[in-house]
Amino acid sequence: MGWLVNFREDRRHPLLTETIVGRSPAADLRLGHSFVSSVHCAITWNRGDWGVRDLGSHNGTAVNGELIPPKTRRRVRAGDEISFGQATSTWTLSDDGEPQPIATGPDDAIIVGERGLLVLPDAQDPIATVYRGAVGPWRLELPDSERETQDMDSLSIHDATWTLRLPSPRANTSASVNPQQALSLQNAALCVCVAKGDRGGSVVVQTEDKRFSFPLGATVDILRLLAEARVNTPGGWVDRERLLTELAMTGNRLNVAVFRLRRQFAEAGFIDAVQIVERSRRQLRLGTDRVTLESPDAP
Repeated sequence: MGWLVNFREDRRHPLLTETIVGRSPAADLRLGHSFVSSVHCAITWNRGDWGVRDLGSHNGTAVNGELIPPKTRRRVRAGDEISFGQATSTWTLSDDGEPQPIATGPDDAIIVGERGLLVLPDAQDPIATVYRGAVGPWRLELPDSERETQDMDSLSIHDATWTLRLPSPRANTSASVNPQQALSLQNAALCVCVAKGDRGGSVVVQTEDKRFSFPLGATVDILRLLAEARVNTPGGWVDRERLLTELAMTGNRLNVAVFRLRRQFAEAGFIDAVQIVERSRRQLRLGTDRVTLESPDAP
């Protein structure tokens, strides 16, 4: 995730696919200094790197003290300093990772997603999930519905209104370069290994060219139930109420468990990690039928 930091003013700002900097109320990063132009410059993500382009400002934009010619894009990397108008307004690119989904809310609150996954209002109460798979548009998942969503869409949660700021398709480089080579549920077989007692379990992932595993911890229970249904039930769908009963969970705890499971698959490198759990009205299922179950501690 790209971040700008102003150490002098103790401010941080996340970068969108295109971040407009200036005095204008419409600017993404709004600066109040008189030497900053209304629309001063643009910081953009393109083909795997960040670049700065001055938009014809009166006092110019500099990278590491060197002025950028107007309308010229200058590549920047983590640690580079960007000055808007004067050296007193200098920001450091502290992180140069690719853009992530963002939500802005009341009192200038900002929530930043990770690995293409954004939950609202927070990870402890994940009512809404915004995600994008290997291809296609961004999607918004609510407890009882799912639909496409896009940049600047708004939604209300707990009487608070959030505005989504979503990267454009060109930011999804891992999928757009060659989706066939990316780690996906479509090209991997899963083996869910459940340990006895409270020792959790793990997932073994097998693709054509590699094999690896990662621990599950507390999320093993929900993955086990969904895997059993996928193996033994036509379609693999499980009623939400049945899950709540068998897991002895509240609806909120189930949402948290689903989020954590998706995050684990994202951290393992799956570009379509959100789809490990699919929802349809009041039902859930495992997002792949290439799954087996194993109990390594069984006698």
